[in-house]
Amino acid sequence: QDHTCAHNLYTSPLHFLHQNTKITHNVHNNSRPKSSDQVRGSSKEIASANINFLALDFDLTIISFHTGGRPWGGSIEEMSSFVRPMFRHLIPLAHQAGIQIAVVTFSPQVKTISQVLEHLFPNFASSIPIRGHDRSWAVEGCLHGKQPHMASAIEEIYSNVPDVEITRNSTLLVDDDDNNIDVALNEGVRAIWLDPNHADDFFDDVRQLM
Repeated sequence: QDHTCAHNLYTSPLHFLHQNTKITHNVHNNSRPKSSDQVRGSSKEIASANINFLALDFDLTIISFHTGGRPWGGSIEEMSSFVRPMFRHLIPLAHQAGIQIAVVTFSPQVKTISQVLEHLFPNFASSIPIRGHDRSWAVEGCLHGKQPHMASAIEEIYSNVPDVEITRNSTLLVDDDDNNIDVALNEGVRAIWLDPNHADDFFDDVRQLM
């Protein structure tokens, strides 16, 4: 049985070997924007792959640029306009499907991210844990990549949804940083690398989870 990071969820040597292949694309075509039906299909595929925890990076993943961790000088509405359309659709669909969602980021701008989520998803933004580099949380035994972020987010989810059971096999990390993806895969956590320049390839990658 898998446990939270404090109980070796993301530090166990037990790997899911069939998942230890980073999904990448060496050749890209100019892809057209995905329709809401296509995003809805990907949400169903994520659920069908027995994913019940979706951990999303923020800079260059949920949004289409990198803030560099610097304070945001614009409005929340302006920041929200940079959220990729695919995530504007996917996040509420995943929530409706009962998939737990968290934002896991190295950015310290947790308050700004929270306000963006509240602006876009006012009905359920409060249920999305955000773990950033703001020193508001800590876990033991998790040192690398987004492992500590995910573990801490899971602890919050468990406190609010005690009947959910999240495992490495039911977790999906989506991140533009291939180091975070490699760390996750090496720890047996399912992960997809999001190419910032070809974000729509994510939907093809989701199909490979099946």
